[in-house]
Amino acid sequence: MPAIWHFYGGPTGTTSFEEELINLPAEAEAEVRFAIKCHKDRHRSPGVSTEPPPLDDQNIDGQLRVIWVTTSENKTYALLYAPLANAGGSASRAVVALHITVARSRKINDSTRRLAHDRLRTWRKHP
Repeated sequence: MPAIWHFYGGPTGTTSFEEELINLPAEAEAEVRFAIKCHKDRHRSPGVSTEPPPLDDQNIDGQLRVIWVTTSENKTYALLYAPLANAGGSASRAVVALHITVARSRKINDSTRRLAHDRLRTWRKHP
């Protein structure tokens, strides 16, 4: 079973992940969507015949992860997401995409991290 991706929607009047995504340059949007597809494929049941390409996926802290997406124009984007737990607290295959931003370095700055954590808190209250 592939991973299930949810996109952060947020309260009315705030920017959603989907809005951030469609406002990227076309090539960047396609690369980010491809990275999400690869993540989904990576979490299929064992025995899938084709292995998806590797992802540059890192843990940020106990709750957030980042997939670094580099376009053919050598522009790097940070796709911040969070794995979701089941009601009992155990890991699930579901994740929520929280924020996408141009990465000027391989470090997530404090304001970006705070935004992702705020969105995760909002998501948990109103999925």
